[in-house]
Amino acid sequence: MRKRLLSILLSVLLCLALVSPQAAAADIYFVAVDDSVPLTLPSSMSPFFSGSTLYVPSSVFEAAPGGVTPSYNASGQTLVLFRSGARLIFNLANGTVTDEDKNSSNISTVSKNGTIYLPLYFCTSHFGLSVTTLNSAEGYPILRFTTGSEVYDDAMFVEKAENLITYLAEQYGSGTPSVPNTNGGEEDPPGEEEPHVSGSFCLAIEDAASMEASAAALESAGQRAAFFLTGDEIEAFPELVRSLYAAGHTIGLTVPDGCEDPAAELGSANEALFRVLRRKTLCALLTAAQTEDCIGYAIFIRPEEQPPLEELLTDGAETHLLVCTDDTAEVLSQLDRAGATLRPLRETSPLAQSIVPQEPPENDGLQ
Repeated sequence: MRKRLLSILLSVLLCLALVSPQAAAADIYFVAVDDSVPLTLPSSMSPFFSGSTLYVPSSVFEAAPGGVTPSYNASGQTLVLFRSGARLIFNLANGTVTDEDKNSSNISTVSKNGTIYLPLYFCTSHFGLSVTTLNSAEGYPILRFTTGSEVYDDAMFVEKAENLITYLAEQYGSGTPSVPNTNGGEEDPPGEEEPHVSGSFCLAIEDAASMEASAAALESAGQRAAFFLTGDEIEAFPELVRSLYAAGHTIGLTVPDGCEDPAAELGSANEALFRVLRRKTLCALLTAAQTEDCIGYAIFIRPEEQPPLEELLTDGAETHLLVCTDDTAEVLSQLDRAGATLRPLRETSPLAQSIVPQEPPENDGLQ
């Protein structure tokens, strides 16, 4: 009985921290995984209690804590949380959940303002995750998942993440148009109309030899990007990897050209990354032909031939991926001159693709 009361009390404290007046004033909260902060959510999607159960939006699992990711099937009325070897299938129609061993329980989800909410502790318990609630120095609430691979305790994590959280909050709240009107509301005079810049841009940086220069250009521009390294590059340049991560950049994986087994190569690269950072990543930059069997990664497709930037600026797409090597400074300059919006590349970017493992067919007893 005392353990149950303690569990309820901790749940209340967690929810209050995320929906406190200070948190509401912030309008956003952050989802952290171990020592990274991959996700920002609006306070309109804050956790809430239903009875004694604490519910969180399924979106928090887009941060992929411990490799757990969500998949929603509207036609089948199911929401799946899965990672290799474990899953929870929530049937939204009948209020049941089935795990990887076909065990079924009556566990309800909640639909609120078009968002599906899941029972937090039921989910974290199944996947062996821990969760705590924190606040940054500026008052932003943080929902932190830990997997056992974290380097920092909660207090040190908040201290180390403060600059990154401030930066992410500024990016989230900027809301500036891609091409600002500099004429005080007046229309541009004939002959001086600038082309409309479509969507936003995310940078994927390759080639470890030029990454220091790319990082310096990004720092000067006040921007963040994703740096993709092979396993050999991670082992050859561990200090580079640490400095990029400390600066708030996303660290991802890629494989050499002509790699015969991309999935195995990504696995080896992730092990190398763990030895350097004590954490792994889900981000992978691959060609379309390399994606087979690369299950569980947030895959960004490297184009066989990247279109000229001038075309991407006006092609109408919502989000663009720009793969850079030693040309990062020039690309940043072109984007700045065009008034384009640059956003960090994370696992939850709309550009990310994932390969979902297929359910094996039911065994009907026939050979």
